[in-house]
Amino acid sequence: MLGEYEFTQKHRFAIKNHLLTGITLLPWLHILKEHIHDIEWSKYWHRVIFLTIISLINSFLSIPDRLFFRHIDKSTETTLHPSPVFIIGHPRTGTTHLHNLLALDPRFSVCRTFHCGFPSSFLSLDHAFIKRLLSVVIDDTRPMDAMPLSFKTPSEDEIAINVLSGGVSPYNCLVFPKQYKHYLKYLTFEDATTNDAFNRWQTSMLSFFKKVSYQQRGKPLVIKSPVHAGRLDYWLKLFPKAKFIFVHRHPYEVFSSSCHLSDTYGWYCCLQTPTNAEVTDYVLDQGRIIHEKYLLMRSEIPLDQLVEVSFDDLLTRDNLLSTLKSIYDQFEWDGFEDYSQQVTKYYEQQNLQRFQMNNHKPLIEAQKKLIAERWGFWAQEFGYNDLET
Repeated sequence: MLGEYEFTQKHRFAIKNHLLTGITLLPWLHILKEHIHDIEWSKYWHRVIFLTIISLINSFLSIPDRLFFRHIDKSTETTLHPSPVFIIGHPRTGTTHLHNLLALDPRFSVCRTFHCGFPSSFLSLDHAFIKRLLSVVIDDTRPMDAMPLSFKTPSEDEIAINVLSGGVSPYNCLVFPKQYKHYLKYLTFEDATTNDAFNRWQTSMLSFFKKVSYQQRGKPLVIKSPVHAGRLDYWLKLFPKAKFIFVHRHPYEVFSSSCHLSDTYGWYCCLQTPTNAEVTDYVLDQGRIIHEKYLLMRSEIPLDQLVEVSFDDLLTRDNLLSTLKSIYDQFEWDGFEDYSQQVTKYYEQQNLQRFQMNNHKPLIEAQKKLIAERWGFWAQEFGYNDLET
């Protein structure tokens, strides 16, 4: 394909940082059954063995949660707060940065890396000693951008839902990139063939959210997974009072950073080796679907429940505080003065003023034209009018 990104295979023998590390046996067997002939056994047999062993361990570790917290799904005490906050936008647009910032506000419940990494057992295993033992499965920084990573770091709920549902998620594209079109159906669940899969996804999602909410005393959830932009119709039905923050970024930067994500983190997770064209198409198709659905549904969101911000609004401290103030004003949240002090403290502690973003490969003309062809419709919508056609 003309304009495809050039990826370099790496981390072939790595087993840490895997997207499915928290999976239990039955969901793992479901994935194995579905993809038994798709796995490149000669290359990735060691990952299959690791995931099989860890799924057995996770199944054992999940027993206390299943025994002592099985009432949560039906308990009135764990009814989900009616006004969660959704941070949405294409991957690599700054959603993680914004998620980390809103997590500083104690009014919210937040899904953290430990919750998402071990969704079947986190209520029972939430002890410092256990976390130290399990910390060997992740690095101290994220592979794609060197941002700090620990079990306390806010994380994406879709990671948990993916393992609980046995791969009913676009995130499983990272595990089976050659089948990415199959998994992108789960961005919207609009395909009739996804009905049974949707029920599995929904059951897993509600169960996970209720466990997190139960642990954090029913405070409104801050929910951050970029793929949720494709499910706005569902979220509006489930949470009519939900708040939405959509983050956008220049298409060239989104493409480069998304490809960099696949070329750094994707190799930790895959059980098959994709071609350059397959990963490039995956990035472009995902971006098209996310933005098409968001733009289609944007007018359905009440004006006082939606804020749109750009990646550039989150870069410097002054712009950041101004953007956060506009979000708090729009949603009529109080306490911004105290919260802004927490943000300033966090900004200084993390030394964000000196944080260096990745230097990506320069885009060639064929790639720029490909981006304009596939993403030009949303680029213009958000004021990015300098794409080369």
